[in-house]
Amino acid sequence: MARLPLLLRIMPYFVALSIVVCYASNLTTTKWRFISLPDALNILRVATILTLALVVLDYVFVAPNTHGKPVAPNVSGAFFIGKITIILYWFLEVFFLSALRFAYRYFRYTRARHHAKAENASPALLVGRAADAEILLRGIESGAVKRIWPVGILSPSPADRGQLIRNIPVLGGIEDIEDVCAISRRAASRSHAS
Repeated sequence: MARLPLLLRIMPYFVALSIVVCYASNLTTTKWRFISLPDALNILRVATILTLALVVLDYVFVAPNTHGKPVAPNVSGAFFIGKITIILYWFLEVFFLSALRFAYRYFRYTRARHHAKAENASPALLVGRAADAEILLRGIESGAVKRIWPVGILSPSPADRGQLIRNIPVLGGIEDIEDVCAISRRAASRSHAS
């Protein structure tokens, strides 16, 4: 409880610094429905910068003024925030900044799937390379392409076969179209019969 007044004095400045760092790292300007590798790296950058700011705040400014003498990093027990709290801060910040974005993206994804099924979207078999099919899949997930729902992909590339592209299986090559259609018809007739 003795640390609370100092913590309340420091907190507004740290929150202001957090806002500036998030803005400078483009975390406030990117769309939340897209979480990509650059976004994840920006989250790591923000967490690292703010953690280093806490280290500087704790070891250089606050601890010497609170305890009256400079504190060496290998001396334990004389820090205001503490080493473990700072390390936990980094992990929790990465988790919460990432988890919020992934949760929002998952929400958008399930909503797009629900709308596609509610609108009686026609099942579609996509033909083309996985990279090209992914562009169409993104359009379907975002709602830009409507009234179709992909059930599989046929790719001319042998490296794509057996893979999942945005959770849609690559069922074979273009030459396998008749076999895949026959299997799909059998599966559809079985589901209608039951």
